[in-house]
Formats: sequence, structure tokens, C-alpha cells
Amino acid sequence: MEPKAPKKAFRWLYCLAALALLLVVSGFAALQYASHLLKNEIAAALGGKGEIEALAVGWGSVEISGIRLPGTKGWPAEEQLRAKRITITPSVPDLVRAKLRIKSIRIEEAYLSVFRDQKGKIHILPDLTEGRDGTGNGKKKGNSDTNIEVIIDAIELSVGSIDFYDASVRRPALKIQMDNIHARVANLRFPNLEGMSDLLFDGIILGKQHNGKARIEGKVEFASMESDLQVKLASVDLTTLETYLIRSANTSIKRGNLTLNLHSVIRQGRLNAPGTLTLSQLEISGKNPLFGVAQDVALAAIKDGKGEISAQFVLDGDINSPNFSLNERIIYRMGNALTEKLGGGLKNTGQIVGNLGKRGKDILKGLGKDGKK
Repeated sequence: MEPKAPKKAFRWLYCLAALALLLVVSGFAALQYASHLLKNEIAAALGGKGEIEALAVGWGSVEISGIRLPGTKGWPAEEQLRAKRITITPSVPDLVRAKLRIKSIRIEEAYLSVFRDQKGKIHILPDLTEGRDGTGNGKKKGNSDTNIEVIIDAIELSVGSIDFYDASVRRPALKIQMDNIHARVANLRFPNLEGMSDLLFDGIILGKQHNGKARIEGKVEFASMESDLQVKLASVDLTTLETYLIRSANTSIKRGNLTLNLHSVIRQGRLNAPGTLTLSQLEISGKNPLFGVAQDVALAAIKDGKGEISAQFVLDGDINSPNFSLNERIIYRMGNALTEKLGGGLKNTGQIVGNLGKRGKDILKGLGKDGKK
């Protein structure tokens, strides 16, 4: 896979490293010039649309305050990005040895909007990461200095928030909000983004009835998107995710919690992700199937003593295939898992089928059809 680093977005990183070296060599007299030059570079990286309230260049760090990038035409949110403060700390010993290395980038109280289009493609900061045609293949400008490698030891996000807009499941786009995000990415190399980086992400998924927790931890190579990640969701409000689970206007989730444990591995473009899904306190209105399984039979047959539904499944496939749809694959695999569990549950709950009469027998005959695709 060809690395597609958003070079325009990282122009100021090179300027920052060079300016830090200039400060070490030239001293205090260079501060004012450095501040002006770096502010211009960041403004250029933002495409002339962004805003910066203040920028201060000190001996040990650069602090940017009040950075904002508004949404473009057709963007679902008013802003693509905003941050109260970004503090960049270069590694001075490495700069003295003419190495472009940044010790840390700390981002405080940041907001990011993410858009998933109808075809399933995810867009993040399109003004910075995509070309004019929206393909993400920005054109190179001659002999750019972005061929020089910059090493970043760590990027840390403190108290952030994300609005995720998903147009692949409905229009207008479904909005999922995350808050109180703390994240850390370590070992980054620009512009190629090659090599494994450590990733840690913690946040709150806001719900209509209650909030849930999300945690992602592991390693990822951003150039190829190969990864080995542990994904955990705890007590997520099912009503927030209803659009992903139920595709019928006659059925809705009244309440419920979702807990997910998933080990996701992507190697050479192939996804393999075994996981366990648990639904609790589930209440549904309507009579249409859940995950392709008749809900009245399924819920009665597979709830355990705690009133929970738990099933194991595996997500797999070629993520580069145009036929790969994560939404449909999740629903299909979870449906299969519930169907298998339902089959086992009904062996010990023959009374349920008896009470349902002919309809119960028809449902059992239909399970084989649901399991094939």
C-alpha cells in the first residue's frame, strides 16, 4: 500500500525543528523572528482558512493557543478542528546534532469532527489531508523539504472530544459523540509514517440514556494501516447504536447496554478480529428480527441467568476490497453468532417453540437461510 502522508499538514513540523535549532545557535534575538515565521507556516498549512489566536516561542517549547479550522462546504459540522492549546517540545540535544526530532506534542481541550461518506470512506481534516479532488492524493510541489524525516516521540491528547458523522448508514448522517478523550501515540516518523506506533485511546461515548466507555490499545503502522489492537466498549447505550443494529422502521430499541471485547489484527490488508459481544437490559419494541433472528424466540432462548445475551464472533475479510462493508459484516457475523447460540438454547427450551406453534417451527427452518450468505 502506498503511504499517503498529508504533507501539507506537517510543513510546520520541519519549520519548528529548524527554528528550534536556530534558537539554540542564535539565542534570544531569534525569538521574535522565529515566532513570526512559524505562525506563517502554520497558517499556510491550514490552507488560509484556519485561525490562530496566539503563538509563543520559548527556549524549551512552542505554544500555540486558540487554533481553529472551520468546516468546508458539505462538511457536517461547523468546525473540522479546534484546540485550546498545543505545546510542542523539541529534543534540543538532537537538534544540536542536526536531527529533526520532537520530544512531545501535547494537545489540550481539542475538538475533531470525522465524516464517513455513503461509500464508507472516512474523512479527517480534508483541508489538510486531501487533494482538491478529495482523493487524499495531494500533489507534490517540486523538491519539497518534506522529504526530510521528522521523528516525534509522542503526541498526547488531553480532555478532547470527537463528533463522528456516519452517512453510510443513513441520511442525514448519524452523529455519535465522544467526550473526555485522553489519547497517546508514540514513535511517529514523518512524512512516511512507516514503522509501528504505540496507540492508547480512552474516552466516553455519549448516549441518549447513559454514557459508555471506550478503550483502544495496541500498535498500528499508519502508512499501511497494519495493526494489532485491543478494543473494549463497556456499557454503551444501545439506543445510540440502533441504526447499526436494526434496519426496520417498525422496530426500535427502547433501552439496553452493549459491551464488546475485540482483538483486531490487520496484516497485508486482511482483517481478523475475534470478539465477544454482550447485550444487557435489552428491551425492543416491534416484532422484526434482531440480527436476522426472530426477536421473541431469540431473546427468550439465549438470555442467561443475569438477563444478558452474550455471543462470540469473528470479523474477517480484505479491507481493500470494494465489496468489503464493515457495517454489514458486523451485523452478519453477530447474527450468525446469535443464531448458533439460539440453536443451542432451543435444545433446552423446547417449551418456547411449543408455545409458538407453527410460527416457532417456521422460524427454526429459517435459521439455516439466515446463516448463509
